[in-house]
Amino acid sequence: MTDRKRGRLGVAELAAATNTVVYAVTDGRDAVVKVFISNLATAAKQTLIDVAVVNGAIGALADEDYIIRGKELKLGEFLELEDLSLAADECIVVKSSVAGATVRVSGTEQDAASPGVHVQKLTSQSLAFGAFTDNENTTGYIDFTSGVLPAGAIVLGWKATVATGFTGDTSAAISVGIAGDLDAFSADTAMSVLAAATVGSAALAAAAGASLAAAATPRVTVTSGSAFADVEAGSMVVDIYYINTVLETVAETTYELSKVTSQNLAIANFTDNTGAATGYIDFIPQVPAGAIVLGWKATVSEGFGVLDTTAVMQVGIAGAVGSLTADATKSVAAAGVVGSAALAAGAADGIAAAFTPRVTVTGAADFTTIQNGAAGAMVVEIFYLLTA
Repeated sequence: MTDRKRGRLGVAELAAATNTVVYAVTDGRDAVVKVFISNLATAAKQTLIDVAVVNGAIGALADEDYIIRGKELKLGEFLELEDLSLAADECIVVKSSVAGATVRVSGTEQDAASPGVHVQKLTSQSLAFGAFTDNENTTGYIDFTSGVLPAGAIVLGWKATVATGFTGDTSAAISVGIAGDLDAFSADTAMSVLAAATVGSAALAAAAGASLAAAATPRVTVTSGSAFADVEAGSMVVDIYYINTVLETVAETTYELSKVTSQNLAIANFTDNTGAATGYIDFIPQVPAGAIVLGWKATVSEGFGVLDTTAVMQVGIAGAVGSLTADATKSVAAAGVVGSAALAAGAADGIAAAFTPRVTVTGAADFTTIQNGAAGAMVVEIFYLLTA
């Protein structure tokens, strides 16, 4: 996970005619900042402001270092510069012709992105039903014309924003893949586009690297209930999210992995599913809308297996307790760290709306036995790609 520093990064009150380093990026990190300069000088009614971005020590500033030079600020006026991207060791240098001007640098500083760990997005053109090719059966398809997945891409999943439902038949389900492998990027092929909605799916694990060797054109397929020819309307836009493993082709806009962390999940706070081997507890924080879940990690500080050594856990939601758990055999009988990738079919449970994760512990026979052991505590972290 990225270590970030947000908010105020540097402040200074400027001496007259002096180059002042207001903020310098820490080695191994980068930053996006806003610079706010205010003329509060009392000795003069105006000042001339220079702003430069320098790599390393100030030294003698070259013309190419300046982003603003000789900007006049009258008494009480201010200057604001936004969205300045800085690399490691770069610094903001400001000079005022008179004393008393103040500078504030704010923004976000974070660990510099590592090569090959960039999550990017490919967005389709508007996919209107009239532009689909009818396969003269229950399916119709359309290819992206907005771009291709580059060589080296590993697809994580996709999101479809359906503006107009694909109506006219009794059902309409979407798959995203490529020619010859129509559900390559769709672990869940039951996502409905019959009505306006936001739906999505994680990639089919076996085919997520379909674009690793060569660029690939995504194909979107809609399957209707009886015949695709019955479809009378429909329009959507599909976003595909992927890891770009080739640094040279990384775009400026990337997406980051995020996480949500549970409260301490102690055995005393679990709900016993009476008469069953399971008990559960819900997260207090939610996974936000637009999330595609990749997996989870549980740090078990106190084992749940004092009286039942078969205690295992799952992470999911109410009604689908294992939806975020590909491996439902992870033991929490003893202290330790365990985890699982998300079950691909449930990874996009949060694509349309925020949801509350549920952690379920299963024993050998009756969950009461685990509760009677009066031991068990853990914290669970869920890792996800935020597409919103």
